[in-house]
Amino acid sequence: PHHDFTTTPHGCNCILCPPNMCKGIVMEKLISQAEDQTFIYLGDGNGDYCPSMKLRKGDYCMPRKNFPLWHVISSNPTLISATIDEWTDGGDLECTLLSLINSIKSSTIETNTNNANNTMNSPTKETDKMNMN
Repeated sequence: PHHDFTTTPHGCNCILCPPNMCKGIVMEKLISQAEDQTFIYLGDGNGDYCPSMKLRKGDYCMPRKNFPLWHVISSNPTLISATIDEWTDGGDLECTLLSLINSIKSSTIETNTNNANNTMNSPTKETDKMNMN
């Protein structure tokens, strides 16, 4: 993920990225390799803004309150597609993160249960033939 900024730029247009690395490029690669996964991104510095902008609806961005990332996001939160959940200290981070994880797990279980029920309730070709006779 690191780039030798003395030979070539990393190609990101975000002025907040450090010259040697763009976490947004790393985030894009991660998302492309696991498109069906939900991402939770935690950050506090200006260099965390670019990857936060790569998150999708359904992902979560967790900026640390009153730190540079939080200030940048607060100035225009509509640029972030993900749900934004701020945190202040370790205890707050733990509670917020565990709550998000439990919510995602519950949602995944509910979706899988609904998919299983829909599969079980959908008629097969054999039952269609029997119903026609």
